[in-house]
Amino acid sequence: MNDHLLDRLADVEVGTRTPDLASVERRSRAILRRHRTMRAGAIGLALVATLAAGTILPLGSQSGAPLAETQAPLPFGALPASASADDAACNVGFGSQIERDTWSDDSVIVRSAALISDPPIALTHVEVHLDEGNCPDAVPAAVLYDADPVRGISVWPDVQDPFASTEGVDDSYADAPLDHVVVGGHDALMRDSGDQSIQLSWLTADGTRWMAMSSGFPAAEALAVLDGLSFSGFTLDASSVPAGLTVAPVSTVAPTTSVKMWSAYYGEEDGQPAADPPVTVLSATTVFRAPPEVAASMHAPSTAFAEVNGVPAVFSTNGADLAFATFGWLKWTQNGVSYSLVGTGSFDELVALAEKVEPVSLDDSRVIGAPGPEDAPGR
Repeated sequence: MNDHLLDRLADVEVGTRTPDLASVERRSRAILRRHRTMRAGAIGLALVATLAAGTILPLGSQSGAPLAETQAPLPFGALPASASADDAACNVGFGSQIERDTWSDDSVIVRSAALISDPPIALTHVEVHLDEGNCPDAVPAAVLYDADPVRGISVWPDVQDPFASTEGVDDSYADAPLDHVVVGGHDALMRDSGDQSIQLSWLTADGTRWMAMSSGFPAAEALAVLDGLSFSGFTLDASSVPAGLTVAPVSTVAPTTSVKMWSAYYGEEDGQPAADPPVTVLSATTVFRAPPEVAASMHAPSTAFAEVNGVPAVFSTNGADLAFATFGWLKWTQNGVSYSLVGTGSFDELVALAEKVEPVSLDDSRVIGAPGPEDAPGR
């Protein structure tokens, strides 16, 4: 949570410079999820790693073997990596905290700083984290969705092979058979989850690999939509989009392998009712993020649409029924800033909190007064 979410709790320092191996693994998996997925489990709330700033995080093989031999197949609900990664290991990252005294010198941080006004729970911590990886994010050529009923299709050009290998992969769909279909005149492989979610990949004549995800459509209907879409290079011809589907805007900011993320943590105060959300994290950045509407093409049943301060927003759960969701991610983009509000609570509760999000200056008394990484024990 790409793109990702309360896995940021894996960044909190607890006063040690020597992380144990389990902590490194948890943090490394969090970095991979942030770049490669829009969905994660609520278990992320409980993962607090003891990772020291500047630790290299090995996530998988760096043997130099071809990607087709080392890269795991892309699971449902995960974003593809750009093909420009070449043979770099997409599953290796480097994470560090950015010191507070340098924040005002960085335009990304200055523009991203935000807080919840009059929050129901206390501001407990602010930080800016830098995640550095080897693989730039892929940029979708088309993100199509319908808000009622929720369904979506996303198309991604110039990506790595999502079906490269299944060896040693913890994915319930990894062993699902791949069907041979035709999309836009190209032979394609398709993986069908059986719950109106499909994933496809094909090569065009120039050797470019494409991938598509669809959820909420019967497979035949999704294939018909994909077959009718027209592209000039990687640019969608909007006139080829069927009536009833909305085209989500895609950021024109170039993807980067260095992602700076502002995060403000909120938690319980002594004496507060236990029913209040115990943990909420507001994150923001101006770097490239995939459109929030992509979530509908990943898992439509756990996705809902809303508005936050007049702009579209997307709520996602970790696969839970929306009617009973007690944990989720609300994402929206406003004035060039991508926001993510993550926490326990219902759809309506997170939307209400998001309505209170406001940009702040770094000399705001709430920012100055909030503990940061520099206040962690042992620093």
